[in-house]
Amino acid sequence: MNVDVKVIEQRAAEVCHEFEIFCDYVLQDRVKLAKKSGVIGKKDCFELNSHLKVREAYEKPTRFQADYLVINFFYYIAVKYHILEINEKGTGMIKGEDYELFWNASAIERYVLFLMILMCDTGFEKKETSFEWEVDTFMEWAEHTGAVPGETYYLPDRFLFLYRIGRPAAILCYLEELGVVKVEETDVIPDGEAVKHSRIKIQPLFNILCEVSDQIRLYNECEEDDTLIDFTFGQYMHKRFPEYCTGNISKMFEEQERDYSGLTVELKIDVRYGDCSRTVCLNLSDTLYTLHRTIQKVFEFDDDHLFAFYTGQGMMRETYTLDAAFTSGDEMSVDDTFLGDLDLRKGMKFSYLFDFGDMWWFDIKVLKISEGHVENPQLIRAVNPAPKQYPDW
Repeated sequence: MNVDVKVIEQRAAEVCHEFEIFCDYVLQDRVKLAKKSGVIGKKDCFELNSHLKVREAYEKPTRFQADYLVINFFYYIAVKYHILEINEKGTGMIKGEDYELFWNASAIERYVLFLMILMCDTGFEKKETSFEWEVDTFMEWAEHTGAVPGETYYLPDRFLFLYRIGRPAAILCYLEELGVVKVEETDVIPDGEAVKHSRIKIQPLFNILCEVSDQIRLYNECEEDDTLIDFTFGQYMHKRFPEYCTGNISKMFEEQERDYSGLTVELKIDVRYGDCSRTVCLNLSDTLYTLHRTIQKVFEFDDDHLFAFYTGQGMMRETYTLDAAFTSGDEMSVDDTFLGDLDLRKGMKFSYLFDFGDMWWFDIKVLKISEGHVENPQLIRAVNPAPKQYPDW
């Protein structure tokens, strides 16, 4: 069943309007973020949930952001892709560097980006069961069934793993919010411990999900120098929706040359479990490896173990370490990451872990960013003697 492009545009615009509701809400000055994690507070999540199409059925504002699947998904998209960013105080949201690019893209372009994030960048979904497996299983079912828009289907018993108590699980909630399916009915097993079946009606945007899935699979099978974004928006969008191509989404992912010369950063480094601190000054053009060596020097440690830097919290956490310490493949290299790449701002905090056995934790806070240059990292202030790396027992 072929769906008219105008219908696709209308449905995509409806989904984008849901994201617009989210952005407008969190940009309000009264919205407060949790101090430590940077996520939306319980009361705001509860209120925001009532404005969305796919809602969680919580009766009181006692749940965390991670319990609101759609809100968590939208938060991840907004922050990860620089549509919104956390303000300097860490208490609220402001427009990000790609806010205008995103909203000046066509609704179909924005919608395709949502689908790609759902299928390829699943950092928003922290589960013991692999979410990628859930996505793949749904797509296999769709291909095997030959599902078409307008028809209603029962998902088979083998989809039991897709359910939470009393309602469909994550993948179906995301697909419903994205206008791919409509969950018509659920049948609860008599003991009430799980949902046995779910009847879903296929929506017009289902075909776009299938096409994007095919494009991702084709990209993985090809030896392309382009990124997946360039491959999808350069080939799929131009071929499928040429009149809706603005190129703005591709611009969001262009690597821009950043000039960090002439800027320094002052960092206060505290031993997490102690009363010792050091304040240092480095250039924003210095790498994280240089910061590591600086910490080793000012705390008089022997550089004889692996280490890592951590920025962000929860699903927004990023890990930077040596190539030799990579485990999941999601880590980034301290040799290739400049301090300026961390988008440091006054008051921002991140952490440093040295020696994965003895677990020496250090908390780092940005005191200020100034114009200037230092020939070598400078020690500005030292409070109390450095702890012994290997104390006598």
